[in-house]
Amino acid sequence: MFEGCHTRDARTATACFVIPTAFGKSLTVNVGVPFADVITTASELPKDASNRKYLLRLNKARGAVSIVLHYSSGASDIVGACFHAQLLSLALPRGATVEVAAEHRDGFLQLQREITAGDPCVSASQDFATRLFPEVLAGLRSAGWAISASLLQADEWRAQWHQCHQKAQ
Repeated sequence: MFEGCHTRDARTATACFVIPTAFGKSLTVNVGVPFADVITTASELPKDASNRKYLLRLNKARGAVSIVLHYSSGASDIVGACFHAQLLSLALPRGATVEVAAEHRDGFLQLQREITAGDPCVSASQDFATRLFPEVLAGLRSAGWAISASLLQADEWRAQWHQCHQKAQ
């Protein structure tokens, strides 16, 4: 994936690490939005939210993904959130076939089903992105990329969330 491109020059790196999208169209990614832009009701807060460094919401009609960052998220979490948004962009049904490695095919198909079902918080896709991202992060680091800082221009909005456990009566 990263062989043959050992550079830190931005122009050369951009040519080496082009992220493919169906027909070149990608979702707009809004990083660092207010919490209420992503989670609109308590029932939308994922069960494992306390373990996440970001939450996201897909708006298919606008062609956008909104990402709220946890107050403790760092640069690699922001890169991971943008990677997750790119996975959603690739999984959107557009009539094009996306080639997926056999070991990731089931996760990708589940992601497509979730998008088709209309879950705006695409909660199950978090597992898929979490499984894939360490490999991508390791590849970036081995190619000489510094991930301790990010230039993805996240807004200043940060949030703190935790899961409230209530007993059913």
